[in-house]
Amino acid sequence: MQIEKHLAFYFNYYDSSNNEKNDLFLEFNISRLFHARISQYLPGEMDVINVALWNYDKVLLHGRQLNIGLTYDAFLKVRIYTLFRWLAEMRADSSSIHNSTAYAIIENELLHHLEAYYLLHDIRHIPVEFTKDMMRSKLNKKKSFRLLVLECYKDIAQNIIKKIKELQPKEEYIIPTGWDGHAVCITFRRIDQTHISIRVDNPSPFNPPKRHEIKPIAPGAGVHRIRSKVLGLLDVANLDKNINYFMLLVDSMKRNLDEKTGIRLLYNSGRKIKGLEQRNDEAPTIIEQASTNCVVKCFEPGLRMRCGKQYERLCETLLKQEKITIIELMDKCKKYWEDDINGLPDQFDLFRKIDTIKILPAAPNFSLHEKLKSSYKRRYQHISNIINEQSSHRLEETFIDLKFKEEETIIQFEDLFSKPRILILGEAGSGKTTICQYAAYSWACGTLWQNQFDWLFYIKMRNLNENIYPSRQENYTLIDIIINECYKESTFIDIDRRKLEFQIAHSSKILWILDGCDERIIPSHLSNIEQELLSKANLFLTSRPYGTHRCHYDMIVNIQGFTDDDIKTYIEKYFSYLKRTTAQQCKTFVFHSDQLQKVACIPVCLQLICILWNSNHTKELDTIAKAGQLYEKICEYLLRRYLLKFHGLCTSALASKDVFEHPKAEAFKLLEYLAFIAAQSNKFAISGEQIWNITGRLCMDVLQSGLLKQKSGYHSPIFAENVYYFIHRSFQEYLCGRYMRRELTLNCVKKQKEVIRFIADHKYFRRMRQTFQFFFDLDQSDSCMKEFWSAVDCEPRDLIGLRHFSRMMQWVLDGTCVLETEDKKNIDRRTIDVIKRWILNKDRRPHDSANIYLFEWSIGVISEQVWLDAFKEDLFIENSSKRRYFMPGLWSETNIHELRNIYGQIPKDVQKIFALIKNGPTERVLRSLQIDTDKFPPPIFPKQKSIPKWLQEVHNKAKQNEAIMTLEEFQTILRNYSSYAELNCRTTILDIHT
Repeated sequence: MQIEKHLAFYFNYYDSSNNEKNDLFLEFNISRLFHARISQYLPGEMDVINVALWNYDKVLLHGRQLNIGLTYDAFLKVRIYTLFRWLAEMRADSSSIHNSTAYAIIENELLHHLEAYYLLHDIRHIPVEFTKDMMRSKLNKKKSFRLLVLECYKDIAQNIIKKIKELQPKEEYIIPTGWDGHAVCITFRRIDQTHISIRVDNPSPFNPPKRHEIKPIAPGAGVHRIRSKVLGLLDVANLDKNINYFMLLVDSMKRNLDEKTGIRLLYNSGRKIKGLEQRNDEAPTIIEQASTNCVVKCFEPGLRMRCGKQYERLCETLLKQEKITIIELMDKCKKYWEDDINGLPDQFDLFRKIDTIKILPAAPNFSLHEKLKSSYKRRYQHISNIINEQSSHRLEETFIDLKFKEEETIIQFEDLFSKPRILILGEAGSGKTTICQYAAYSWACGTLWQNQFDWLFYIKMRNLNENIYPSRQENYTLIDIIINECYKESTFIDIDRRKLEFQIAHSSKILWILDGCDERIIPSHLSNIEQELLSKANLFLTSRPYGTHRCHYDMIVNIQGFTDDDIKTYIEKYFSYLKRTTAQQCKTFVFHSDQLQKVACIPVCLQLICILWNSNHTKELDTIAKAGQLYEKICEYLLRRYLLKFHGLCTSALASKDVFEHPKAEAFKLLEYLAFIAAQSNKFAISGEQIWNITGRLCMDVLQSGLLKQKSGYHSPIFAENVYYFIHRSFQEYLCGRYMRRELTLNCVKKQKEVIRFIADHKYFRRMRQTFQFFFDLDQSDSCMKEFWSAVDCEPRDLIGLRHFSRMMQWVLDGTCVLETEDKKNIDRRTIDVIKRWILNKDRRPHDSANIYLFEWSIGVISEQVWLDAFKEDLFIENSSKRRYFMPGLWSETNIHELRNIYGQIPKDVQKIFALIKNGPTERVLRSLQIDTDKFPPPIFPKQKSIPKWLQEVHNKAKQNEAIMTLEEFQTILRNYSSYAELNCRTTILDIHT
């Protein structure tokens, strides 16, 4: 916070009407940073610094040689002065803060050079010889001096090690040192979570010779480019073991080492660094120094490395600014000594009465806020094309304003936040992630929720996994997650972390967008982070209809699919005004087929249709009736593109052939297996190591297929450490379905057993619903379906039987080979008869979960009137223990009596009436049926009665994992059924959806 204090101190006394006074006050302020006055340099000394900054050779001034070299102290003061002034100018001019990354880089460089300055300052103040007053009692002078010096060196070395450990990836710590007559920098660079690279930044190609890679800047030129020397990589765990090495570095900064000793130490010729791995790291190159100009030039490699090629111009600007600074400082020094000779008062006296810097209010911090917005604008300005990122469309030009539905009420996106916690539900490909990206981008551009939220943090919940956040000794914090997920590719330093922590702790207007709650695979070491995120006051949650466990929300809305007008608008925007004819042809084609039009209502499917149309892959496209068939067409297109591009095949070689069975298509089969393995372990992130273990020599072929993408902003030079996802989760589910079909059809017993076991274990899991749907959408053989139904019928089985029944209802027609019309009618009739008998069965035990499954899975095939008659009959049963639908824990007899009185007057909407019965007389449901809420007081649960801990655990486990319980657990539930029912009632009556 030191820079913040000095900037706040400066702006606290800033006078916009008096530039001369501001300039003087800036010098006064920076002098506080130095603990010294820069304008006290003699004019001759400033001439030497000036020549060094211009990198001149053999300069004479009135016969005086100026190429005599300068000290680290003098150079660092000029650079720090330049950086601080630049930062102050950006802070004063709020219009320049739009480039938040540039601001952060300048701030980071200022801190970096201040650290080097203070390190030199502290070492310089270690006495060369200790006086008697400084000596410890009872120790002779020689022994006392040696012990005290070593103690000082050790303290400084331990502090250096501590700061190196705290480095974030790509951050550096520099030790300015050298030997007699020559300066070099030893730079420690954090390259990943576990390793530090050690680099020698030496601007001389021949001092020492043959240590660095050098090349002439042009043929025959006498000037060279020199590359810094990377000594190797050091595990962070080995830093403490090298305390003696760091003490020697400290000693080299204090003493003037001879050339031989200095080279031996700094180039590690004597193997002083323990555990150094001979591995390389990237190293910068610079143009060699002018004679005796090593001090200035040895700082240049690190500067260029930290700025990177992307901000190379920023680096050049700094070097130019320093040349301007030195001219101004030369004038200041000249005036200071003239005033001193003439006996004039010190100009700093104007500010002597100002108290020492205390805790002052920080100047407005634009950096973090604008950096966040800049990140969102850069990353979400385009709606990504699933197949080809290069042909993405601008979000503002192609976004379709989706509608949301809360029961029967249609809500516009801008009006969602009538309540603080919103849950958005949508099926696969319905546009949940696009909505989140649109929200983040629009907020960053100032067009959405500006008055409601000062901060917006967008986090993809699937990224909270052990591949991206591996377990480590130091626990992750929420700030770690925010920086990694929200501030992509931004320079972030320790001071920024503290600022962000402060802002989050003191702001109530923060919106947290948590995308993909159904994709959470949270490792134990991140469970506290998950809990902290889900407990925030303002939440925007998205999920498929399942997977909302632990989510607390005030309103739940469903994304509506594309309307016919939306489909037309999307196609027009996709092809833009330059391809009007193509757009019109595509619209005509889509609306010519009722089946294709139905598939096009799903946003992701419509994008795939447009991609195929734009690529002229429209053969048999009009025959598509199911989403799985569309995915098969797009995968065929990708596979053909891969074979043509990477295997040199010609189009004619692939004509009229099943491209999936081509000998070169082995990589695609491996992708199917990758998807299956991911589904087995319920994971979405796949590490490079996992890909390599499965694919081996075909690893690059798999990556070139176009179906995997690397996590954005997460790149490691080591392939095994990278993290990959399928281009869309639905592709992972489709490929898993393909793998199951293939192995159930082939005769490999081992793999077939693995698939059968997978189906048996996962048949009841709602998160597998889309995978099984894709499986049914594919063409199946009789033998394949025989094995599938065998797997479904295997143990484990639903103990009650109703969930198994619901799966059979859902799958029986999709999972049966082509039937004769009469056979299909018979199956339909028999299925409906079974459902009716269950509905009308008066002897079965009331069971809320059973009724939920029965209603949700059969409402589409049974007349609504059958349900309405059953509900009415149940309502008028006098004996509460005989009612099948109105649970006593939710419905008191008073409320039952009141509902009977008004039942004939309420709308006969079967869905809303079922919601009323299922949830009890909650305010939200009563209002949906236009019922006076005052007539239905909620039930009161006994306070003294607590739910057993084991029962609460079983309840949570069932909600989260859909676990199939053992017979023993089920029997225990039955013995304690009243407690379990009460637990369900409590969560329901409090309007907590599970």
